[in-house]
Amino acid sequence: MNHDAELSLLFCEQHPTDAAAVLMRLPADAVAPFIMELSAARAAALLQYMLPERASRIIPLLEQSHAAAIFSQLKLTEAAGLIRPLETTQREALFAALPAKLTTQLSRVIGFPAGSVGSLLSTPPLSLLNEWTVKHSLREFKQLAPTAVTELPVVDHDHYFLGALPLHRLLTERDELRVGTLVYGADSALPAETPLISIIHHPLWDRSIAAPVVDIDNKLLGLLQRGALRQYLAEHSELQRPDLLAPVMALAEVYWTASSSLVAALGERFNQNRK
Repeated sequence: MNHDAELSLLFCEQHPTDAAAVLMRLPADAVAPFIMELSAARAAALLQYMLPERASRIIPLLEQSHAAAIFSQLKLTEAAGLIRPLETTQREALFAALPAKLTTQLSRVIGFPAGSVGSLLSTPPLSLLNEWTVKHSLREFKQLAPTAVTELPVVDHDHYFLGALPLHRLLTERDELRVGTLVYGADSALPAETPLISIIHHPLWDRSIAAPVVDIDNKLLGLLQRGALRQYLAEHSELQRPDLLAPVMALAEVYWTASSSLVAALGERFNQNRK
């Protein structure tokens, strides 16, 4: 092993969050061979700090046996977060390489019951790390294919949801500002287990076409697109019967007040525990 390679491995081992941030700036086909040279433990330490949509571009390029070894090193929630953005065929190929017990556990975590917010999850076109500057975030955004989203979710290195950043603000703020200081709506995310029928008239639809979705720990799982919700309701028109909808919506106002407060409290607790 040459001196440069030794320094790279040492940097990855001692500063995994910084190393992950560097690797996310490189093309996936350039990063995959480097990941293949790492031990499963070191590779897992890097991938868990990458944004899931970025890691999902790298994972299919790895040898299945090495990918399986990496996922065996991850915690269940971290592994599920990295698998969720994969295409169905890519996910099935990875599951086939994993131990049967782990595949079963991951399937339970990833899968949400029909009719729940989690069942309609989509991957954000881009998640912003809270420490990114406006200038860097704009550079990342310009690499995307055209998208209809009007705001982007902001997370920390552990994928905790911190809020959303409207695109118009990203385009007008000073280049050197950190996006984590510009977010709003930290308590407006939807819990994944929430019944879809209860969010038909959620106030967030007044300002956004996509809602952030989080797990019980307030980690970002993905987005619920308003179009996907409308399509689901059109295909299940029986759910909008007045005799069913009225009592649900009467409870929804209480539910949203309580759940938003709970998610905010959990997020604050986990952030304090990590300090």
